[in-house]
Amino acid sequence: MLGKIVRYDMGATGRILFPVYAALIAAALLFGLSLGTLGDSGEGIMQLLTGFLYVGLIGATVIITIVMIISRFYRSMMGEEGYLTHVLPVPTGTLIAGKTISASLWVLFGLIAGILSAIVLGIGAVVTALIFHPGGDLEISGFGDLAGFLGQNFKAIYILIFIEIILAILASSAAGIGRVYTAISVGHLWTNHRIAGAVLVYIGIGIVLETVVTSAMMGIYKLPFGFMEDFLENGPSDPTTLALVLLSVIISTAVLAVIYSLISWVVLKKHLNLQ
Repeated sequence: MLGKIVRYDMGATGRILFPVYAALIAAALLFGLSLGTLGDSGEGIMQLLTGFLYVGLIGATVIITIVMIISRFYRSMMGEEGYLTHVLPVPTGTLIAGKTISASLWVLFGLIAGILSAIVLGIGAVVTALIFHPGGDLEISGFGDLAGFLGQNFKAIYILIFIEIILAILASSAAGIGRVYTAISVGHLWTNHRIAGAVLVYIGIGIVLETVVTSAMMGIYKLPFGFMEDFLENGPSDPTTLALVLLSVIISTAVLAVIYSLISWVVLKKHLNLQ
């Protein structure tokens, strides 16, 4: 049932977000193609326009993603779809988990879209530069040097670090989204001024819970593990240290996500008022 909830939410939100992400990548391609013509007379306006379009779409993508995540949760749990949602034979905890997972995936997809747009921008600029300035001095040998360096220095632990980065993004997204869901759920208990109540709850409960988690992390720093102290003082100087730090980030943010989900579950299960 959890999988069905996630697929339904992804489909309902994807009708808007997928075209937005596609538009972002298309704008990056246009901007990259225009950058490749640098030096040609009359091309400055095109580069300026496509640059503004690309930067504007980056901001719009972030805003639309956040708005869609928040509005989807509110409409389906406490808005016009709330009555239908809560008569489904699905536990409240499963509903919250499904919506948190789907929203976290959208955050990840948005990040991937941003990275892809940057790659497409670079490819477009290089291709256009090669076409319009075939005799130009285009420094691309650095890519080969980078590939050689990575090949010589590759270690299995880097695969673990990459996986941990993905998990850290998902866990951090789940914690951030859970905080928003908790604020909306508790703020909905207000008879009036529910938006103001949600904002106050968002600020207040976030301060309390994140202070507790931060204190716990400082406790880890004091323990004789060594990796946290080394990371804070010297940075990610060693892959093993970075892997351990990422693991601590995953655990701490996952704990936050669970706490937020429990608060939302109590409110929606015991005190929900759709009037």
